[in-house]
Amino acid sequence: MRFYQQHWTKEIYESLKQKLRELAEPEYQAFQSALVPGNQKILGVRIPKLRALAKEIAKGDFRSYWKLCGTESYEEITLQGFVLGYSVKEYGEMVRLLDEYLDKVDNWATCDCVCSSLKLIKKHAAEFFQEIPRLLSDPNPWKVRAGLVLMLDHYLTEEDIEACLRRCDAVHREEYYVRMAQAWLISIAYVRFPELTRAYLDSCTLDDWTYCKAIQKARESHRVSPEEKALLQQLKQKRRSI
Repeated sequence: MRFYQQHWTKEIYESLKQKLRELAEPEYQAFQSALVPGNQKILGVRIPKLRALAKEIAKGDFRSYWKLCGTESYEEITLQGFVLGYSVKEYGEMVRLLDEYLDKVDNWATCDCVCSSLKLIKKHAAEFFQEIPRLLSDPNPWKVRAGLVLMLDHYLTEEDIEACLRRCDAVHREEYYVRMAQAWLISIAYVRFPELTRAYLDSCTLDDWTYCKAIQKARESHRVSPEEKALLQQLKQKRRSI
C-alpha cells in the first residue's frame, strides 16, 4: 500500500503500523533500545526509512493522518514529527501542532531528530525565536530540551548567539537530558564563536556539572584548536578553585 492518501481511515493507519513492523530490523532494534531510554516500544526501523515514509504521507492529507496518530512505538511518534516538518506550510499551524506533538515525546532521539526537521522555522526565524522562552520555561523537560535544540539547530548565528547564550543560562533544571542539551549547545556555540562563548563561560550561572560537561564537549571537538582547548581547561580549573 502507498501512503499518499487524500483521507486517512483507521484501517489505513493500521496498514501503516504493519508497514513499520515489516521495516523493523531485529539487530537495529537491539542497538536502538540500548541507545534510547524511554517508555516507548522500539521496533527497530532506521531513520532514513521513517523519513521516506513521512515524505510520502506529507504529499497527502496529513491532517486526517494526524488525528489518528498513536503512541504505541518510538517509530510512530518519530514518524509523526517528521510528517509535521515535511507537510505543514502555515506558520501558526506549525506552532500549534508542535506544541501538541511535544507532549508525546519522551526521549532525546525523537526530540532532536524532529527539531532538526522543522524547515519552516527558517522562513519565520524571527517570529519563532519569540516562542523559545515559552518552551524553555515549560514544566515538561522534553519541551525545554526542544527549545534548547531548536536554538542549536536554527539560531547559533551572529545575530542571535548572545540571546541564545542568555536563554541557555536562564535554564536551571535537574533533568539529565536538559543539562546535556545545554552543554551541547554551549559546545557548538564555542566552535562557532569562541571568544564570545569563552566570555560567557567566564561569568555564567550554570551548575558545575553542566559547565564542566560543556567544556568537555567543546574540548572534544576537532574544530577547536589546541590553544583554545588549553584556554577552556583553564576556565574549568578556575571554576573548580572557586
